[in-house]
Amino acid sequence: MSGWGLGGWFGGNSAAKKDAPKKAILQLRSTLEMLNKREKHLQNQMDEEDQKARKFINTNKTG
Repeated sequence: MSGWGLGGWFGGNSAAKKDAPKKAILQLRSTLEMLNKREKHLQNQMDEEDQKARKFINTNKTG
């Protein structure tokens, strides 16, 4: 029964618990960076489409 110690239930594997917040922070930073890049890309697309629409409105006044 020596394999059934309480160390695994109460405080065992503390190294993984210490690394978990660090991994979560790194993952969140990575996700934030990706979302910022995506936002910038989508903003550029919106600006391009806005310019196209304004150009189209100016050229087709009788349309």
